[in-house]
Amino acid sequence: GGATAALELQCFKEARTLASECLSLARQCTLFDEECLAFERLIEVERRRANWEAAFDWVAQYLARTRAAGLNVERAQACLSSLET
Repeated sequence: GGATAALELQCFKEARTLASECLSLARQCTLFDEECLAFERLIEVERRRANWEAAFDWVAQYLARTRAAGLNVERAQACLSSLET
């Protein structure tokens, strides 16, 4: 009885902790998506202005940020490819 209740209580605590961590990660991902969009907009503006040095600098920052976050770098690499064509 008591041991089972204690075990169930521990499971609920762990589930709450995991759910809280998932929420935090989801919020971070949402912010990261917004950050990616901002980088992409900045790169596009500089590309349209033919300010290649600034555009490449933004791409370098975008790639560094994506790698540091441990996320897929394909979006940032696509921006780099758009500058190289």
